[in-house]
Amino acid sequence: MRASDLRHRVLHQAPGFTDDLQGGQGTTWVDIKTIFAKIEPQTGSEVLEQGKIAGARRFLITVRNKDINIDRKDRLKWGDRFLYIETPINPDAVLHWVTFDAFERVN
Repeated sequence: MRASDLRHRVLHQAPGFTDDLQGGQGTTWVDIKTIFAKIEPQTGSEVLEQGKIAGARRFLITVRNKDINIDRKDRLKWGDRFLYIETPINPDAVLHWVTFDAFERVN
């Protein structure tokens, strides 16, 4: 892979927790780092979410390993879209690149 393949600018976000003033916690998203990624659309599907059918678009995302420490709880903000991390995979044994599956919820 060439560096020029990383043409999409995304913002890595991690979940943070705040008190909701009613004894519970709410989730906020904390900006970690802006990075460049290769985003390849895969297939779309439907999922059952909170008793309703919702659409989901799937993507294969590749980033430089030194740019990111990704976790399944994290997401990427791509313009006004949010891509939620599913499964980090690493086909590059030298660890130059990290590839992972992500999905976008579509209402």
